[in-house]
Amino acid sequence: DPAAYSDCVDFVLAGRGSLGARPTVSFPGDEFRAGREIRLEYSAMPPASSRLAIVPEGGTRPVVNHYTSGRASGTWIFRIAAPGRYELQVTYTGDAVRARMPLEITP
Repeated sequence: DPAAYSDCVDFVLAGRGSLGARPTVSFPGDEFRAGREIRLEYSAMPPASSRLAIVPEGGTRPVVNHYTSGRASGTWIFRIAAPGRYELQVTYTGDAVRARMPLEITP
């Protein structure tokens, strides 16, 4: 019960198999353009239901997200409607972000 540990600093719920996980994320394409398909490939994800999310820079709500459903590898194809600065965020379980990567979407 995470509420029992509310006095802990930086408490993160560790999803099944997520300790020591070293996932890889790659974008085979070389351009990120608004309104066009963007292909993301991932591998070595933990068996927990991890989330890949694209969040506007400085924001908290994803414009698009994808759950791995415990699959170690896969492909996610998505579109971002508006140009701007975004961030790819990877979470394993809950809302604790485990990795971040800046993305620039051009017109």
